[in-house]
Amino acid sequence: YNVNDFNSSNGTKHHWEITNTFRYRINEHWLPYFELRWLDRNVGPYHREQNQIRIGAKYFF
Repeated sequence: YNVNDFNSSNGTKHHWEITNTFRYRINEHWLPYFELRWLDRNVGPYHREQNQIRIGAKYFF
């Protein structure tokens, strides 16, 4: 559904953001993760696709 002729940052009416997340629960408190993301083109100065890598850990109390 497109409202008011909205265009995404890539200049089209749609965009892609693909995310792959790898997690491993060590115990009931620690959950480290590794995330790879692919982002669609944007209009900014680069006009190209972007890749992101995120590494982290979650701690549960």
